[in-house]
Amino acid sequence: MRHYLFSSHDGFGLGHLRRNTQIAHALLNLDPTAAITIVTGVAVRPRWLADPRIRVVAVPPLIKGRDGSYRNPGMSFEEAIAARSRTIDQVIAAVRPDAVVVDRHPYGLAGELKAGLDRAKDDGAALVLGLRDVLDEPTRIRAELAGAGWAGVADRFDSLLVYGDQALCDHQAEYGLPMEPVYTGWVGPRVTPADCAHRDERLLVVSAGGG
Repeated sequence: MRHYLFSSHDGFGLGHLRRNTQIAHALLNLDPTAAITIVTGVAVRPRWLADPRIRVVAVPPLIKGRDGSYRNPGMSFEEAIAARSRTIDQVIAAVRPDAVVVDRHPYGLAGELKAGLDRAKDDGAALVLGLRDVLDEPTRIRAELAGAGWAGVADRFDSLLVYGDQALCDHQAEYGLPMEPVYTGWVGPRVTPADCAHRDERLLVVSAGGG
């Protein structure tokens, strides 16, 4: 039995958690014997996360404010990061995953994933970093990539996935990633021709966010 552990970035919405959950469901469809653990700080439990085959481990939430800073309602930022780090390391030590999939931030918001990732790597796990199709304004992302939050990514991670298409956004050209990405296409529910059979030409759909 293979064990997959997902770390979902949680700071503003549900899009990161939703994407990881859909990937987890796809893995379970391919291998019903797989074990799935999702680590997240999202306090709510949406209906699509209520799957008995998926173990959800909660860490202290960090909510992104309008000024871009993160806060926890009941503890300091430093205390929340320390608690998240302990929990993630303990979970990885307990389940010994075969693969760890990290969403968006390689080491978490402030390095809280590092100890757990190093433990998983030492135990032989594959480390995978997943990025959405468009990250942000290129100069902002290039500055982020030059910082401590991305230091050593090419040495730690085995694969870097982009959940989109290179034709929409070429991550190497726009951002200068430290690893060559693999473009997976968009992660979402599979649409069949039958789903589109009764299309209304007058219908306009506007979608905001991924959650």
